[in-house]
Amino acid sequence: MNQKNNNNNDFLQIVFDHLLDIGGGQCNLTESEVLKVEDEMQRHVLYGLLHMHEEILFSQKELEEKLKSEYQLKLLKEKNQELEHFVYIASHDLKEPVRTIGNFSKLITDKYPVGLDEKAIKYLGFIKDSAERMNLLISNLLEYATLGTKGEQVQFDVEELIGNILLDIKSLIEQKSASFNIGSMPTISGNETLIRLLIQNLIVNAVKFRKPNVDPVIDIFCEVDLTHYRFTVKDNGVGIEEKYLNGIFNIFNRASKASEFEGTGIGLAQCKKIVEMHNGEISVRSEHGVGTEFSFTLLKRDSE
Repeated sequence: MNQKNNNNNDFLQIVFDHLLDIGGGQCNLTESEVLKVEDEMQRHVLYGLLHMHEEILFSQKELEEKLKSEYQLKLLKEKNQELEHFVYIASHDLKEPVRTIGNFSKLITDKYPVGLDEKAIKYLGFIKDSAERMNLLISNLLEYATLGTKGEQVQFDVEELIGNILLDIKSLIEQKSASFNIGSMPTISGNETLIRLLIQNLIVNAVKFRKPNVDPVIDIFCEVDLTHYRFTVKDNGVGIEEKYLNGIFNIFNRASKASEFEGTGIGLAQCKKIVEMHNGEISVRSEHGVGTEFSFTLLKRDSE
């Protein structure tokens, strides 16, 4: 009897020592050693210690990866904020000298109309036009840098929003003889100002990138599933060459040669940023000479 008690005491001491080791982050037990134990109950206990150690290691690894991801995400957010702040400051500081260049080129042209030859007037015109384009680019950069810094999540009717956009760009629509087919639209939650900018960018592009002598026909529709809304803006325009598709949502990338259509290459980058701020994705399908289809998803709120 005493021998049995001694054996039990020895085993308890072994278990206690292993628990201390596991608590310290290590375990000297191996499966081969456990298999050598003859007593079935003791073997089960030791197996339990092995599994406990494995679960602790797994939990520690999961926690480390989570903390690492959270830290990297925090760093990324901080870097993005720094970058956006830099773009804002740099763009803001650039506006004044660019405006001055444009104003002085106009002033010289107006004040010395007789003293300038035709070539000088032409060069000053180039300077003025370049300053105006640079000023537009800087304004768009400022707008891009400040996206999402203000505005709250509200509920709004997308059909009404699209109607207001079409009223705002009525002159462009009439100029290009564009027509629209608009499907049923939901009421959603989001930053209404940003969603308006997103949809307006896509509609304006669909109208602007028309084929010569072909009136633009634009289809706008929405599909709804359990978790997302999927909006699509489809046109019958010039389409996009395959070589431009990969980087089309990158800032300053153009969907065409700069000489063919006006633009700064920021609009689609804005669209991507707005969609991602609403936990969605944006994609494009296009066939050169046939048309383009932009689709984006927006996450549904719990109340929708």
